[in-house]
Amino acid sequence: MEHEPDQPRPDTAAPTAETTTEPRPETDPPADETTAAETEAAEAVIGEITVEPGAPRPGTEAAEPEPEPAPDVCLHRVRLRDLTPGGRALAALGLLAALLAGLLQLAALFAGGFLVSIGAEFAERALAEGILLILGSMFAMIGVFALPGTWRRLHRPEAPILWLTITGTLLTTAALYLLGETTALPWAAAVALPNLAVAALLAYLRTVLDPRETCDTNPALPTRSRYLRHP
Repeated sequence: MEHEPDQPRPDTAAPTAETTTEPRPETDPPADETTAAETEAAEAVIGEITVEPGAPRPGTEAAEPEPEPAPDVCLHRVRLRDLTPGGRALAALGLLAALLAGLLQLAALFAGGFLVSIGAEFAERALAEGILLILGSMFAMIGVFALPGTWRRLHRPEAPILWLTITGTLLTTAALYLLGETTALPWAAAVALPNLAVAALLAYLRTVLDPRETCDTNPALPTRSRYLRHP
């Protein structure tokens, strides 16, 4: 009788070796940390971004600033030490006449306003005298300011200035004459002599000086007025 080899029973079979896989430690950083690190590295590589101006296209160049105009230099501007003795005497006479005429015109302006205020209710003659004084004061005051300016720059006074000054002087003289008749003071019109002197000096300077328009072309004074300033 043949001997059969023993077969292992199912319940007694050797247990099969089970392979267990242990989790390996994670070596990669999380996704958010990786993104932050990559961003910092990119910024370090790129650095600061600078923009350089490109070449301007034709027709778009910035306009260059225009040069400032040279100061207005008037060769006819004079000072007191530049005048001759005759010129100083004439200038002093003109300034004195302008000062007295200015004071007279201020007084005439206030007197004219007073006469207009009372003449509108009491007497028509006082109203007319007040109007003459006010208008004469306004017109004559133009010559009071123009005469000193003419002596600072020896240019011919403009024709309107001269004619307005003469008109103001005549109106003031007429008003003072009417006041003299009313108050029995016939010499009241003589108070307007400073105004007459201002008008006469402006007329004289207009005849001996050149106009302002020829300041550049004629830097020297005309022959008829060179006695006013030292060469």
